[in-house]
Amino acid sequence: MWRIKLVRSEASTLAQPNKMVAEMRTALTTLITAITSPRSRTKAEGSFFGGKDIDVNGVTCYRYRFKSKPAGADQKQSLLVRPRGSKVSWIPVSVEWDTSSVILRTDDSLEPVPAQLEWREDATDQFRKYLDVLDQEPASRKILENFTGRGTAVRADQRARDHVSAFDNYNPDQRRAVEQALASDFTAVWGPPGTGKTDVVAGIVEGLCRRGETVLFLAPTNVAVDQALERICARLENHPEFRRGLVRRIGKIEVDGLRDRFGASIDRDQTVARLAGPLDAEFQKLRERQRDIVELIPLHRAAAEVDAELRRAQQDASTQATAVERLAAELNSLHLTHQQTGELLHAARTSSRLNLVAKGKISRLEQELWGLTNEITRLTNHYPAAKAELDRRNAVCVAAGQKRTALPPLTGSLAQLESEAEVVQGNLTRIQEQRSLLEQQIDDVCRVYATTVTMAVLKLGRLPKPPGAVILDEAGMVVLPAAYSLAAAAHERFVAVGDFRQLGPVLPSELDELQPHSRRHVEQDVFSATGLLTDGGTTRNDPRLVQLRTQYRMHEEICGVINAFAYPDSPLTTGSRKPNDLLVSPILPAPLVLIDTSPVVAPGNRHRKSNPVHAAVIRELTRRLQFDGVLPARRADGAAPSDVLAVIAPYRDQKSLMSRVFVERFGSSHDNLVDTVHRFQGSQRPIVVVDTVEGVGGNLGMFFKGLGFQSSTCRLTNVAISRAQHHVVVLANLDYLHRTLPPLSEFRIMLDQVERRGTRLPVESLVPIRGAAELALLSHDERERPAFFPADEFRAAVEWELDNAQRRVELYSAFLSANTATFWANRLAAVRRRGVPVAVHCREPNTPEGTRLVEQMRRTGLEVHHRVDMHEKVLVVDDVLWHGSLNILQHQRSTELMMRFVSAEACKDVLKILENARPIRPAWNGGAGDRVYLPRAKYEHRQEVKAAGGQWDGGKKQWWVPKDKATQTVVERWG
Repeated sequence: MWRIKLVRSEASTLAQPNKMVAEMRTALTTLITAITSPRSRTKAEGSFFGGKDIDVNGVTCYRYRFKSKPAGADQKQSLLVRPRGSKVSWIPVSVEWDTSSVILRTDDSLEPVPAQLEWREDATDQFRKYLDVLDQEPASRKILENFTGRGTAVRADQRARDHVSAFDNYNPDQRRAVEQALASDFTAVWGPPGTGKTDVVAGIVEGLCRRGETVLFLAPTNVAVDQALERICARLENHPEFRRGLVRRIGKIEVDGLRDRFGASIDRDQTVARLAGPLDAEFQKLRERQRDIVELIPLHRAAAEVDAELRRAQQDASTQATAVERLAAELNSLHLTHQQTGELLHAARTSSRLNLVAKGKISRLEQELWGLTNEITRLTNHYPAAKAELDRRNAVCVAAGQKRTALPPLTGSLAQLESEAEVVQGNLTRIQEQRSLLEQQIDDVCRVYATTVTMAVLKLGRLPKPPGAVILDEAGMVVLPAAYSLAAAAHERFVAVGDFRQLGPVLPSELDELQPHSRRHVEQDVFSATGLLTDGGTTRNDPRLVQLRTQYRMHEEICGVINAFAYPDSPLTTGSRKPNDLLVSPILPAPLVLIDTSPVVAPGNRHRKSNPVHAAVIRELTRRLQFDGVLPARRADGAAPSDVLAVIAPYRDQKSLMSRVFVERFGSSHDNLVDTVHRFQGSQRPIVVVDTVEGVGGNLGMFFKGLGFQSSTCRLTNVAISRAQHHVVVLANLDYLHRTLPPLSEFRIMLDQVERRGTRLPVESLVPIRGAAELALLSHDERERPAFFPADEFRAAVEWELDNAQRRVELYSAFLSANTATFWANRLAAVRRRGVPVAVHCREPNTPEGTRLVEQMRRTGLEVHHRVDMHEKVLVVDDVLWHGSLNILQHQRSTELMMRFVSAEACKDVLKILENARPIRPAWNGGAGDRVYLPRAKYEHRQEVKAAGGQWDGGKKQWWVPKDKATQTVVERWG
């Protein structure tokens, strides 16, 4: 166990807590209450069943079972639980996981024990730890003065070159950052993308370590820790103590390069195992000998007991044999005496002189003979028993002999073994003491500890040495209470490194319930909290802040784009970069490439979070890059497409669609090829495709709505564009975005820059425009490629498609016209007669003609389903997706394009989205008084519901509208 050492004051709390600390305490307490309240919007992640209370060491606990153990369960040590299906407050519990059950401990009562519980991760645990830290005296008040508006003096270490190996390779900004961080109580380093922030961090940690200071290095994620730690270890691997535990990674290593190169030196268990190898080998040999002795001593003792038993049996048998011999001899003697006495008696009786003397002799002899006869009888009767006892004692001897023979051959003596056992135990104790001393020496050697922010704050165990310096990397992603807690642990200096114009902290949704002044003291980062930034997100002229202004990652044209929208007040310059060694491809004619999908997608009226047209374009883009040799076809010789390319999308739905499409294209080697922006923070790729996805709907998604440097739009866009080294490809429906983006949006600025600086790649060059006649003539591979078909070619192309349908036909067309609907109804009916299921989805007709057309289609065996506010234009035939702007059952003469995309996964994705759209629902059939409740209205609908006259019922936890405002549209959508 380890924790950051914080020195408690006598009173256990700060005597006069400053305003920031008080605000943080209030905000954290409110947030904890919000997270555990019944109103919390966070959904349960799983459930337990079969609950019962049990006694564990005198403490009442609760045992529950579960169907399947959740992924990463052993890392979930704390959960929030409540009775399943209830709306009561969540209760924090600690968890011990078994194979099929859990034991829950809590300070609250679960009585009566619920039969089932629902659970979610405990997001309050870290906030409770922050509260604990706020009640403790900091290691250095001077450092925390920076959080209260009283910045400390700035100093520089003029001898930094003596401690930092690559100091001369730094540019002036990087040198200043290192010099200042090595000497000042507080330093903030602003490191925009590609400016060598990680190298600067490595230099700071190296310098502090070589000066003998203990450093605690922290980052928000394991990957960020590992990426920086790999650079740090490269700087320190020539240190004489490096392989003896100079650097320690606390927690799981996730980056393979760090694990393979330095894992044996930075993992404490591996370091101890390596250095204690000879001791462990000797210990193992002694333990084996001890086990042998432990096994031999009972055998020796058993042999000794058997030998003693045998000796006793032999002695008893010998004694009994002597007794039997003596008895036989005595009988023989008595028989002889009895014979002699009988002869004397006979002689006396036959003597001629029978006087008194003779008569007395006869009487005496008779008595003697009678006594001998009795004694012979007695001994004769006793002899069998004596002989049987002899046989028994001989049998005991035989059994003892057999028992002795059954024992293994033994050498030495019991006394020798017992003496050797004492010696072996003494040596084992000595080795254990030496190993403990070695572990203590390894702890003493350690000067750099590296772990995540969460582990540092949650564990708060004891480090072998308190940290003199705390280095917080990616500080812009760390909430203020965490940054404050970590700064409070530093004894000498605190260094915050990051970019406040890249990704910010990930915050719980319950933060919305806090008052603005309290919320600010949770969500703001260390740069804002220490007064380095204005309210608008621009920097103040503060010597504590060092900006790195030269970037080495991006082509200067890409750098120009991010300067325009993310760093206009402090633009980056471009230094020497790694040369572009990618093969030349016609579809990457310039560093900035723009693909405008406006010509092939018409606007609709509802926001979409996935875009099959864009998915098809990206699929063809990657196919062409493979064909040109820029991307490997699949993983070969250790290379994968994701080594070269990143596809970044703003929405998980599009990421999910592209992942499935890439599985069809690349197999399992598509890993890390496509994801949302957050997953690519800290990484870089030669080519980055930014898929805007947006192209339909009246409202932009949240990704695009923000304004200002500190908005999520600016931060996310900055991260997306700046991941690229050589090429950025932006895929966008320009007509739609120009029409809907806010005028001053940073995303609009980015898009304008790409339009002005970049080269346009016609979407038709990737997804060609074809004619219907080509379908039958194309090769199988060419027919599998996405393509656009003009409206005048669409009918013939779909007729060919329907002629080849085998498994299903799903048609979505909002509106119907008589001639067109009748034409397609006849064609679809022919498909249905071949046994292929056909379903048609459209709006409910509001004219007699429309009703007649629907009934006509149903009479031919077609399924017809009605949907509310429908604008989808989709046709799915087996695994072929037709998608675009054409209302298939209505169009007469138009110039729209329809895209043909062969992808089972794309069809599955689009149909899933359409299934979740709104079908016609029965009219509202209930209410309360003058209210009509809207149970399907969610939090994200609140603005639209309010615009329709809706209000919130806190008791029922539902939105409602007055009956006079309960229009058909409102009721069908949310009722």
